[in-house]
Amino acid sequence: VVNTLTGAQTGTTLTLPGEQFGSRLASLDGSRALIVTSVYDGRTSTNNLRLAVIDTTTGAQTGATTTLIGFLNGGVLYSADTTRAVVTAISSNFNTTGVATTQVAVIDTSAGNQVGATLTLTPDNGLTVLSANGVRALVNTSAQTVVLNTVNGSEAGTLAGARAFPLLTPDGSRAVTATIDYNWFTRAYTTHLSVAQIV
Repeated sequence: VVNTLTGAQTGTTLTLPGEQFGSRLASLDGSRALIVTSVYDGRTSTNNLRLAVIDTTTGAQTGATTTLIGFLNGGVLYSADTTRAVVTAISSNFNTTGVATTQVAVIDTSAGNQVGATLTLTPDNGLTVLSANGVRALVNTSAQTVVLNTVNGSEAGTLAGARAFPLLTPDGSRAVTATIDYNWFTRAYTTHLSVAQIV
């Protein structure tokens, strides 16, 4: 961290494993930065995503490092006030379990710690959206759509059936999802839209 008024370094240099990928300021006042690194192990063909929050007023890490299995998927999502970040990682797991997974974690950017436990879903082709107020996230893996409570990091429910292209209202109270079908006889697609109330 460098003080741009004086040109002097703030704190000491922090060394993190892996290659920086997708880091950015994570607070409206610039006092926090979420540092995202990708650690690839060529011996096992596996990747870990590591998330660390830096206090830019001291140059030190605040909170604990969060680790997810896989590669960053779709970038880090931030609530409008930047106090919550939702991170999604996807992995084929070919050389470990052989089961493709989507992992999701919620980070409290003020304290620098993960909120709740890591959510692990299958398969690995998911899409995550976050409400503007940051209290609800929808995690869609094409096979399932899960509602995530970002206040405590817990799963708040599941929308039945395969859904696609999830949308959330700004307050996170309603979701719009689509189910797409292809008719091989008519060679035409149809899209079925569903609206769900989220509590």
